[in-house]
Amino acid sequence: MEEKTAKYFDAPGEANTAHCLNVAKTEAEENGYKNIIVASTTGETGAIFAEAFKSVDANLMIVTYADDKGESAIPEKTRNKILDSGATIFNAPPISLSIDRSFGEEYGEQRPSQIVHDTLLWFGQGMAACCKCVMSATDGGLLQEGMEVVAVAGTLKGADTVAVVKAASSKRFRELKVLEILAKPRA
Repeated sequence: MEEKTAKYFDAPGEANTAHCLNVAKTEAEENGYKNIIVASTTGETGAIFAEAFKSVDANLMIVTYADDKGESAIPEKTRNKILDSGATIFNAPPISLSIDRSFGEEYGEQRPSQIVHDTLLWFGQGMAACCKCVMSATDGGLLQEGMEVVAVAGTLKGADTVAVVKAASSKRFRELKVLEILAKPRA
């Protein structure tokens, strides 16, 4: 039996980014995780992780959400900084359509993506983003289903959640598994 310690923050937000970075980096270095997913809307958190992971033997993937034109909110200067550090940026389309299709196949015509989203929020915005980014990265071909990855995300800005997640596509979202919660806010 393996024992690990989880960190539960007093409050969500970017003040927890440094600790989440240390947890993710330790998992990659000590436990051999080769795929690290980091949610980043503006690229600020992605750039921090990209710089810190330059010397780590891992595939760092920054997942951001694309607008209607497929563009991300990451400014070009920040985007270049992330890419120059060796990380990948993925502009993820919304996963709600494939979740809806999956529910529809099993439960009939409903709008279940909101139910899934609301359920994930029970565990915090960071955990919801971790799960959604892993599904998006799998949908986009960056991950293979069944891979174990370290996922990092946060609440509004920065990082406050780190989890080990077994990847699944959004179409098979019920197969996604949160294997370990390494850090998250209690709020």
